[in-house]
Amino acid sequence: MGMTLIEMLLVLVILGILLGLAAYSKPWSFDDRRAAEDARLLLQEAKSEASKRNRSVWVEADDDKLVMYTGTATAGCNVTPDEELRELDSASYHGVQGFDSDYPGNVVRFNPQGFPRDCYGNPLAGEIDILGTGRKLCISIGGSVQVIRNGACP
Repeated sequence: MGMTLIEMLLVLVILGILLGLAAYSKPWSFDDRRAAEDARLLLQEAKSEASKRNRSVWVEADDDKLVMYTGTATAGCNVTPDEELRELDSASYHGVQGFDSDYPGNVVRFNPQGFPRDCYGNPLAGEIDILGTGRKLCISIGGSVQVIRNGACP
């Protein structure tokens, strides 16, 4: 009354298929983390570039991407981009629906000293949401950037 070799192989094949489906059912959890880390690195790079270039570097949360560029501020929150330095596209990450910021104009500026400012030049801590992931980037007044999941920025 034991199992034949064919019956055991059939059970193993079915288990393999089920495990494969289970592993594939939430592949974006890895992309969530990767998107959050890549966005954090982009903000850190913006901070460094501002210091290195001795001029402001802007990061704009433009619905489906984060764009880092040098630019010239005009009236209010309007910025005339001079040079695009880097872009992070949400389409590169499964499950990421875009980016949104609580900064005025969805733009954060790192001044030449590497400190975040709103578009008017005021010191400002803020956050950028990575839509569809439950993760957000918290930017302190001192310019440090951290990723948090399902919570408020400190």
